[in-house]
Amino acid sequence: MFHVSFRLLRLPLLVAFLCVAASGCATNSVNRAELPEDNIAVQLWENEEARRRRDIIAELQGSSRDQQRRGVLDLNQYSSSGDQTDPMDALDRYPAKLALINPRTRAVTFLDQAPRGARPLSWSKDRTRLMIASDRVKGKFQIFELNLKSGEVNLLAPGRGNVLAGSYAVSDGYAFSSINMNDEGQVEMKILRSQTGKPDELLATESAVQHIAYSGSGRHVAYAPRDLKMMSSRSERLPRIVVQEVDPVGNRRELGPGLHPVFSPDGEWIVYSAGRPGVLRTFRMRIDGSGRTPIGPTVRSEGSPAISPDGKYVVYVSKHNGLDRLFVKRFDGTGDTLLYDGAAVEGPIW
Repeated sequence: MFHVSFRLLRLPLLVAFLCVAASGCATNSVNRAELPEDNIAVQLWENEEARRRRDIIAELQGSSRDQQRRGVLDLNQYSSSGDQTDPMDALDRYPAKLALINPRTRAVTFLDQAPRGARPLSWSKDRTRLMIASDRVKGKFQIFELNLKSGEVNLLAPGRGNVLAGSYAVSDGYAFSSINMNDEGQVEMKILRSQTGKPDELLATESAVQHIAYSGSGRHVAYAPRDLKMMSSRSERLPRIVVQEVDPVGNRRELGPGLHPVFSPDGEWIVYSAGRPGVLRTFRMRIDGSGRTPIGPTVRSEGSPAISPDGKYVVYVSKHNGLDRLFVKRFDGTGDTLLYDGAAVEGPIW
């Protein structure tokens, strides 16, 4: 009798432990009714296209590991003529669609005006304009502004050659990163600020930067630069997050390894991913690097975090049933929940 009672007493403790470990109990999950309705911009692939793309990527990765390895995937199924198809050409058949996801209703809006395969970068303060990047126009990496009211798409940072990333400032202008070859054949990598009526201002001479975030205070930008050695060697070493003063232009501070840094709306916190490739988790820290802590427990790899406009929630991308899905949790790390599984997504911007 004693043993039965003891086990019954332990049962609630066990259930509570499992709830915390899985972050999946209904009482703790983020309820869609509590989420803001501000749209999340993403790159999106329909589920079937995402599966085909996943298989092609697996073939490419297998080929890069062993050039003699062939026949892992029959790529003829992706060629309408039945001819042998190059893996990269096959992958190009399934470009991302730029889309908006309403986190409360899960409604999806496709932005067909955007260049093919466009990647979202930054929302304007009034959320009427979306900065996007594409390498499908004139053979260069370029950034554009999509006006959601008029549907117009305009080139940003004209004359700067290959522009990899950018972020709107709170008030006027934007920051962007470029990578180009100079007349001497040397690679030049820069981070600049563009403001209306002023010449572009050099913020830093850095390595390749594929993501920049402007702080809500307007005083800092954050980025995670990769040097050419890291890019060419397929290094698993993470870049170091840098915070740069921009108003006025001043000191830069390295805060430690991480990816995809984003600011909280008040500019006081940075949320980012860290760990090692394939095993990432979300963290937050103050802009001086203090207060570094994981955002809740996790049972999956968490990449490409983004913060809600009210600063209360964090979304991220993780594998679920073999495809990249959108998850959400509260800023304090509670309520980890699958937000959208209607399609595969990458690069959320909230």
